[in-house]
Amino acid sequence: MFNYIQQESRSTALKNLQSSDNIQSNFINSDRDLMHTVRMRSSRPMGITGQLAENITKNWLMGLRETNPGILDMFHERDMLPYREMLPWLGEFPGKYITGAYYIYRLTLNRALYDYIITFIEELMECQAEDGYLGVFSRECRLTGSFSQKPDEVEGTWDAWNHYHIMYGLLLWYEETGNARYLECVEKAADLFLEKFYNPSSGRRSLLELKSSETNLAPIHAFALLYRLTGKQRYLAFASEIEKDLADEHAGNYINCALNGIEYYQCPKPRWESLHIILGLAELYRTAGYLPRAKQEQSADTACMPLNPSSKTVHMTQSQHAETVCMTQNQLPGAHYLQTVKQIYHSIRKTDVHNTGAFSTDEQAIGTPFKNGNIETCCVIAYNALAVELFRLTGDVDILDFLELSHYNACMGAWSPTGRWSTYHTPMAGERHANFHDISFQSRSGSPELNCCSVNAPRAVGMLNEWAFTRTETALCINAYEDGEFVTEDNVRIRISGGYPAKENVEILIKNYAGELALRIPGWSAITSIASETLQDDSSPHATAHSQDGKTMYAATHSLNGEIMPAAGSYCRLHCQGSILLRLHLDFTTRYLAGKEEYDGCVSIYRGPILFGTDIRLAGGHDLSKLPMLSRKEIENTPSISEQNHGRILIPLSCGVTLGDFCHLGQSGCRYTTWVQMEC
Repeated sequence: MFNYIQQESRSTALKNLQSSDNIQSNFINSDRDLMHTVRMRSSRPMGITGQLAENITKNWLMGLRETNPGILDMFHERDMLPYREMLPWLGEFPGKYITGAYYIYRLTLNRALYDYIITFIEELMECQAEDGYLGVFSRECRLTGSFSQKPDEVEGTWDAWNHYHIMYGLLLWYEETGNARYLECVEKAADLFLEKFYNPSSGRRSLLELKSSETNLAPIHAFALLYRLTGKQRYLAFASEIEKDLADEHAGNYINCALNGIEYYQCPKPRWESLHIILGLAELYRTAGYLPRAKQEQSADTACMPLNPSSKTVHMTQSQHAETVCMTQNQLPGAHYLQTVKQIYHSIRKTDVHNTGAFSTDEQAIGTPFKNGNIETCCVIAYNALAVELFRLTGDVDILDFLELSHYNACMGAWSPTGRWSTYHTPMAGERHANFHDISFQSRSGSPELNCCSVNAPRAVGMLNEWAFTRTETALCINAYEDGEFVTEDNVRIRISGGYPAKENVEILIKNYAGELALRIPGWSAITSIASETLQDDSSPHATAHSQDGKTMYAATHSLNGEIMPAAGSYCRLHCQGSILLRLHLDFTTRYLAGKEEYDGCVSIYRGPILFGTDIRLAGGHDLSKLPMLSRKEIENTPSISEQNHGRILIPLSCGVTLGDFCHLGQSGCRYTTWVQMEC
């Protein structure tokens, strides 16, 4: 075991905070991402995700300002007496709302949604005070941790967390629109943070003084992003100050724990909110690639000593010595950030991802996915966002297997197919409830349907856009196979059909593209075949496999009767000379996950990315708690039935039980289960 300790003089930190902001924004173009999201100028997702996204847009996102006016009125009225009765996190609602709307918009390019959100953002920015404050608490309680009714008591409001979500959402829309006013609004809020925290003139207060460190240190992500977008050194310096606080006894000590191989559930702060801090570390890994080499190698007073990372008696700062160790190991500058992100992602996936692809039990990591407890939608979104970031940084195709599993089960299963409501808790076995029923304590006058999950849930579905189509330096990567028609910003036309994920045959037509293609072969597809037809001439494409680290390898690919037979869990590379038609056959062989602990003796059933189960309406009259033993042989020999009108996927069995896709189980309010007993 070892620890990384950084001792940076406060004078050096002050110089960084007060330094001139003369770095040009074009200096900070990232060279650390191996994968880049392909932006579309036309997008028509025509499968089950596209239908749900359309319903979410129509039945939830559009009109929310009018149906739940408190979402902004609580900002307008923050200094009016009597003060509203608030919860610590209510100020996050507009930020999560515009963030989720952004991801749905990028997936659908719905112009009406765009116009509605732009109008909403304009009113949101009108709520910003002259000093930059963009929260819901009274003047004397701005970023103090106090509620308006008790300005002298620090009870731990999540004011910094609330600002983080608004800042993040505005930065997304700034990148989308190029509207400089959005960036100015974020910078004005950021400058308020710089005035209040880590500033000698204001007593060098730390964000830790606001309490709730797993939430109120989340602005590290926004400040690292601000540095990438503006090149202003003061934002990076502020993020570095937050980073030093991460090792405090009241914080999560995430870097030291991760670099010592400690599982995430064993760290001091294993709740889901901490993952937004880890997103900040991913962004700091990018910034380490921007910094001049001389600055990266600049030494400061450092020390290294054996210390239990969970110790509560020593205040640790971490990164500079970690950086020194990484450099002596010939690793990239900032490699400890990436190592931290990797360790936390893989730790959670190993110990705390349920059969649905959902992270969390009772809002945190606990070390097992086989225990019943609340599986919160916000937790799923935070972990999936981390997975997307790690995929961008590494190109690890195995991450896409997780994201696809989670998308079709945990994410879409958290929504009513109508798009009208979403869940707080989507259990492996139980009932689906609207979040404004399960966590009704968050409802307030003027915002009866708003809570932490309802405003966040659109992001769960919309994040498909971030990984469905990506680019490397050399290839266009197709990672998702749901039906749709798309035109990229450089006019590449892509049409996908076949009814995936209900059906295993996928047809892909690509036009106006000359270069390498990389088709994702899911890890669960043991036997995959690809037939290709070059539409402009008779030349045959050359195929290779593409390894998980983003580097090409010429192996694990062979041909059978003229078809390409790529390896599971890889990319298959082909060359396109303008237009190409591809026919992909995936292996939908039934797979099983053995249950443990509370589900010992039971199994979960999968075909492709879909988890199957049954509910009262599908159980054929059987008591759901006393289902008959299912026949493995019959299940494997029974084809799926796809209901085009409803999007349901069914496997009818002779015992009367019908298996259905998780997304649609229990949507009438009836009980369901994804764990069944099976004959050997």
